[in-house]
Amino acid sequence: MRNDYIMDMIEDFGEFLLNLKAKTTHNEEFSTVNHDENLGDAGLQGIMLKRMCAAGNINEAENLLFDLLDAHPEPDYFYIALDFYKELSLYTDKQLFDCDFSQDEIAAGLSEVIALAEEHGISHTDL
Repeated sequence: MRNDYIMDMIEDFGEFLLNLKAKTTHNEEFSTVNHDENLGDAGLQGIMLKRMCAAGNINEAENLLFDLLDAHPEPDYFYIALDFYKELSLYTDKQLFDCDFSQDEIAAGLSEVIALAEEHGISHTDL
């Protein structure tokens, strides 16, 4: 049940970001970290966060994520944050426990990302 709630939050926020991106004046498309040959800084940061998580350093990766969001409060970085929590939601409870992390921390982090996005004018009534 908890994972369904987290996935719903992630999907809603992702849909919002895609809609926001569609309303911008330039025609670049959002791309996932895994498929874009020209990743840019946000994409490279996303890869680094994934590698940190894979190495068991989820807490450090999350701290870095929020530092990045503070430094770059842009939709691309919020998309990276969304992807970060989506990836973590796929971890088993044991994997999270082994990394000193939990499903509750995923939900709390995602909520914090949404609140931070709203603080920077990235808001939507259905978040």
